[in-house]
Amino acid sequence: MVIAKLWKDIHGKKLLSDFEKFITKFSKKRNTNYGDNLLINLMVSIFLFLSLFTSNLISQAYSPIVPEGNDFATAKMGDPWDMKELSDISIGLNNGGQDIHLDHIRVERGIFYSYSVTNDSQFYPLWPMFPVGKTGKQFPIPSNEYSCLFIGLKIHKQNVKSHNLQVFWFENESLNLGNFGQTKFIDVPDDEWRVVKINLSLEWLSGKRWTELPYWAGLRIDPTTQKDANIEVDWVRLTNCKGVFYEINNLPSSLSKFYLIKDERKIFVENISSLNGVGKIDLQGVEPGNYSYVVENSNGGILSQGSIIINQSPIVKISRPSPTSGPSIAWNMSSLSDVLKTECVEEVSITNGEELRFKTAPLSCQNGGVADPKIFLRIRDKIISSDYRFLSYRLFTEWSKPWANVPKGMIVRWIWSTQGTSFRDGYRCHWVSQDLPFDVGWQVYNVDLFDQFLGSPEQKAGECPSIQRNWQEAGEIFELRFDPNENITDEYFLQKIDWIMLSGVEIVKSGSIFSVYYSIIDESPDSVQIEFFYTSDPKNEPLQKKALPVTQPPSNLPPHYLYVTYLPLILNNTRGLYGMSFDWNTTGVSPSNYYLCAKVDDGLNQGTYCSTAPLRINP
Repeated sequence: MVIAKLWKDIHGKKLLSDFEKFITKFSKKRNTNYGDNLLINLMVSIFLFLSLFTSNLISQAYSPIVPEGNDFATAKMGDPWDMKELSDISIGLNNGGQDIHLDHIRVERGIFYSYSVTNDSQFYPLWPMFPVGKTGKQFPIPSNEYSCLFIGLKIHKQNVKSHNLQVFWFENESLNLGNFGQTKFIDVPDDEWRVVKINLSLEWLSGKRWTELPYWAGLRIDPTTQKDANIEVDWVRLTNCKGVFYEINNLPSSLSKFYLIKDERKIFVENISSLNGVGKIDLQGVEPGNYSYVVENSNGGILSQGSIIINQSPIVKISRPSPTSGPSIAWNMSSLSDVLKTECVEEVSITNGEELRFKTAPLSCQNGGVADPKIFLRIRDKIISSDYRFLSYRLFTEWSKPWANVPKGMIVRWIWSTQGTSFRDGYRCHWVSQDLPFDVGWQVYNVDLFDQFLGSPEQKAGECPSIQRNWQEAGEIFELRFDPNENITDEYFLQKIDWIMLSGVEIVKSGSIFSVYYSIIDESPDSVQIEFFYTSDPKNEPLQKKALPVTQPPSNLPPHYLYVTYLPLILNNTRGLYGMSFDWNTTGVSPSNYYLCAKVDDGLNQGTYCSTAPLRINP
């Protein structure tokens, strides 16, 4: 029809085909006379007038969507450095309280605020120490894959024109006493929101080059060499340097400036030059979200403006199998009956009917030069250590500072007691775990007690054998103790324990059906395509073998109390969090331990995420 063609000419697509159908129906149902034709013409005229009037509004309301860049923290940790939580940068802040470089620290509305109190301000998106938590020991950066660093920030100090920003990388906890490297100084204008781009492979100054080692466990950003400067950081992204380009037409050949506008912040992204009137902007270093944009000439005149959406990559969290989904013993802290007794803790209570709350004084019940608070857990059933691989707990810590001070006692100790060598009643050997550092605020930790280091005792006391036995070899456990800190600061710690859990690896027979539980973080989770794989090597071969689905859902799904949804997801208040399941037909799967991995694609971004605990397939 002519009407449809006119609409198509105006809008570029047949958006209102229903109108065409209505006119056709109207014409066929009536014996059209002159009056009817006038009515049809009038309807068409009104329609075309409204179309022409609204076409500009529709085009303005339409925001093009581009994929986000391939970001290390998103892809490898499932948690971008978007400054929505203090934990994005709190680990290692001020070197764990040993060197105070930043003060007035807070995170609000996705911005990390701080104030430099020395001329060596610094923070770590990735801290190279500690065997538990979101650290570089758990998630080292593959240098051949990620090398372009982008920082959305603003730095301001009165009477200063610009700032020297520098980046450091470290192989391990030795920091600059071991292998490390650093960039040249990067000039950052004062008092301007901008995206700072640094190619770590090219901007090298001294030490080890970025690509000299396969992995780096630490990444430090020194925003300014100025004391008394206000520092605001919106995001940090480390990408694979592959551009994500957006084109803008009708630009002059002279250099233009491209800005993104978000929450009233005007953020300079880059200078652009056009070819045949078309300018390309690389957005790989910008965090996902909805933005307005403006292109300006050198005098601040507006050349183009509009809006754009940077797509959030779909992120998958697998809650079964997980460190808390297997057969478990849980202390839910819903009452004091979970606790046998406490020592050297004060104001012990159950709050909200579900948390054990207490305070510990500095150097309380000093033992070996450190505080020694103790929480003895009630054991109701026989515990054989080899049945329980994972120790998990949700812990809250608060003191006067917004950072953790591990050297001064922010560590947990897990103590297990076995039968003494004399085999007399009540005589025990007490095995003390390695340091388990923790961060401030609410945190969930999963400790693999079968790990060669984490499962080995640091020390032992009592009636003990001469040989060292790790957790897996311990046998029957007669006592369990959770020491929440070794406080040697000069102030009290307020702590809460939500729950503590010992869990084993789930075991199923080959040929049975296993239900994988997972959640998707995405704006439109229902539109995400997902495939499942199983692997014995999640780090190097996550897509080792395809996991086959079943056509009929299993009738014997395990009850919900057998698994715990991955709690950090709930705490992060993320949008698009959907609980889902995949029923895996394990027929033909060889007996072994396997991790489940999910490959996801939302049409713009892709990702692969694996479970943090294996599943055991038996014959």
